[in-house]
Amino acid sequence: ALLGTPPAAPGERWGDKQRRARGLPPRTATQKRKTCTACDGSGQVECPACVGKEREVRLRIAQDVEKKLKAYRKARAASDDENAASLRSIAKKNIAAARDARRK
Repeated sequence: ALLGTPPAAPGERWGDKQRRARGLPPRTATQKRKTCTACDGSGQVECPACVGKEREVRLRIAQDVEKKLKAYRKARAASDDENAASLRSIAKKNIAAARDARRK
């Protein structure tokens, strides 16, 4: 079952008829439903404020992910450099050992 009654007059929100019947003023902007699609009360139009907020949140999440990725790549590059350096030093030792073995 639907909550409230459909708006009768243009610009009227869902449930305004019952609110009037109870002697209450129509719903204010602060009382709007939490979901974007219901902001204007019609359940059809998304309110730009909520859509904007949602977009901001998505953008912030994307930026966080990007930051973490950058940090990860940096750490990875550093560890790769270290690994390469240690491999080089091991190779040098092996070459030196082989050279010494040949001399004997």
